[in-house]
Order: sequence, then C-alpha cells, then structure tokens
Amino acid sequence: MNWGDIGSLVQQYTGAGTATAPSETVHEDYAKVASAAPQSVVANGLSEAFRSDQTPAFGSMIASLFSHSNGDQKSGMLNQLLAAAGGSPVSTDQAQNMSPDQVQQIAETAKQKDPSIIDTASSFYAQHPTLVKALGGAAAMIAIRSMAGSMNR
Repeated sequence: MNWGDIGSLVQQYTGAGTATAPSETVHEDYAKVASAAPQSVVANGLSEAFRSDQTPAFGSMIASLFSHSNGDQKSGMLNQLLAAAGGSPVSTDQAQNMSPDQVQQIAETAKQKDPSIIDTASSFYAQHPTLVKALGGAAAMIAIRSMAGSMNR
C-alpha cells in the first residue's frame, strides 16, 4: 500500500462521522498508514498525539515507548532527552538500566527546558512505527487523523 492508496482507510478517521473512541483495528490501521506515509508526515502525526489533551502527558507516553524499546532505541531516545534537559549522554548499557519512571521525569524536564523535544521525539519514533502500539488507541487515532489531514493538503 502506498501513500496515495490509503484514502479509504483514513476516511474512517476523518470527517463529521468520526468516532471519538478508537476502533479495534486502530493499531493495525496506524501501521498501514505509517508504512505508506512519508516519514515527516508520520512524525507530525506523532507530534499531534504527544501534544493532545486526549492522551497522557508527554513524559508518560515517552516512558511507555521507552519500556517497549530495544537497547539502541532506548539509548537513542534517552540521549536526545538528556541533551534537551542539559544532562550528560549515557551508554546503551546505562540506558537499559533506567526505569520508565526515571525516563518520564527526564522527558518532562526536557520538555520544560526545550519544548521542541516533542518534535525530536516524534521524528525519532516515526522511524520505529511498531512501537506506537505502546501509546494506546487514542494516540494512534490522533496520529492517523493528523496524517490524513496532511494527505489532504
């Protein structure tokens, strides 16, 4: 499926008849849309989900993604958060030993010091779309809606 062929899929997430609760297939649909969309569009969709008042706080969402990440993904994201928060970089081994609660606190500090960390995290996780399942259905639905809006621009 390519970006031009997903119109019918995203239609169920846009328009006046859009449900407010995620469908049972929202994660599957997100995976299809994310695999067809340009990475910048996926990142914008994730950014919308991270900023939404319909999803948990940014730090909580990052902690969830972190706990489902592999070692390289953990150190990659953690080092970006630490750079934004003014901390020192960590090794992959050190990142593996961080708890989700610690990552949540670092993410919230990073967001306070540098709000653009949301866009940085969105770009990072746009490269790892299978992890988005960890965010839950509401976040996936918001991301799809945003990506659909980009498709119509």
